[in-house]
This record gives sequence, C-alpha cells and structure tokens, in this order.
Amino acid sequence: MAKPSLRLAWSWAFGTFRRFFVPFLALAAVVVVIQFFDQFTARLLDDADVNPVVTLLVSIMFLVVGLIAAIGVQRAALRATQGHEPSFADMLTTQHLGKYLLLALVYSILTIFGFLLCIIPGLLVIFFFELAPYYILDRGVGVFVAIKSSFEVIRANVGPALLMTLLDILVNISGLVPYTSGVATLVTFGIFTLVTLPFASLFIAHMYRQFNHERIA
Repeated sequence: MAKPSLRLAWSWAFGTFRRFFVPFLALAAVVVVIQFFDQFTARLLDDADVNPVVTLLVSIMFLVVGLIAAIGVQRAALRATQGHEPSFADMLTTQHLGKYLLLALVYSILTIFGFLLCIIPGLLVIFFFELAPYYILDRGVGVFVAIKSSFEVIRANVGPALLMTLLDILVNISGLVPYTSGVATLVTFGIFTLVTLPFASLFIAHMYRQFNHERIA
C-alpha cells in the first residue's frame, strides 16, 4: 500500500486550484468579505462605545457566518477530490452543518483547555483532531466519531501528518495581512486569503483521502 505523499498532494492542489481558479476564488471571496465586514463593524461599534454585550453578539454572529462560508470551501475541496467542480451550492447547503458547528465548539473547548494545562496539550489537540471536520463533511459521522477517526488516522501517519500540518500553517501564514487602518484595510485585507484558503483546503482534502486510502479523481 503506497505511503501518503505530500508532493503528490501539493501538486494536485496546485493543478486543481488552477483548473477551477474562478469558482474557488469566488468561494474564498465570500469568506474574505465576511471577515472584512466583521473587522469594519467591530471598529464602528468600538468607536461608538456600544454596549459590550451587543458587540459580543455581533462578533459571534460574524464568527458563525464566516465559519459557514469557510465550510463551503472545505466541502468544495472534498468534492474536487471526487472530480466535481466547486460551486456556491457547496456553501449554501446545510448538510451536516449542525454536526460541524458542534465539532467547532468541542474542538475550541478542548484546545483552550489544552493550552491552559500547559500549551503542549493544546497543540496536540490541534494536531490530532485537525481532520475531524473533513470526516463530518465527507461522511456525516458524529462529532466524537470524527474526532476519534482523525486521531487514529493521524496517529498511524504521524510523520506525513506533521509535515502536512507545518505546510498548511506556512500556507495560511502567507495569507495573513498586517492589521492596518483606513483605506489600506479596504484594499489589502484578506487579499492573499483568496488564494491560500482554497489551496490549503485542497491540500488537506487530498491528504485526507490518502490517509484513508481512498481514490482521488
């Protein structure tokens, strides 16, 4: 049985992103716009000295909406491994949405608890459970089954999984834009995310298929 190949995943992600450049760019643009309005609204509320509770509720709303939009990119990446062209249907569907949001909550709690213990447990949570969202979106399993599946498959492929994680971090870091103000924010905020978000999602989706010994289109 062939070992997981990061080079193959990287090459496939690059080729698939180039092949479906416009639809993936459009999906990522939705995420970027939501993130921008989140930052813009937060500044307005801060300058207006609005009640902190209102500010918190608005932030949570944008967080959930942004998460749902990001799910669409991940879902499109998974479907691309099966030869399907990405579309806004991947972002608009509510299939497995409840399970995904519950996973995000559980994942966040475990990560925060891990960091409070001694940082390293938090890093281990992030590492071993990072494929859990893909199990939910791809197979519709429950939250704890997804977490267990992610843990088992990464434990069986620690070396490639570690390199996968490091490469994913580097790709996402390259998408970060320094926090600026005024017109600069309107022009630069999230520009690189238009490329790094779809590419990272495709890369992880391919590695997910390889770890599970599944056929990739």
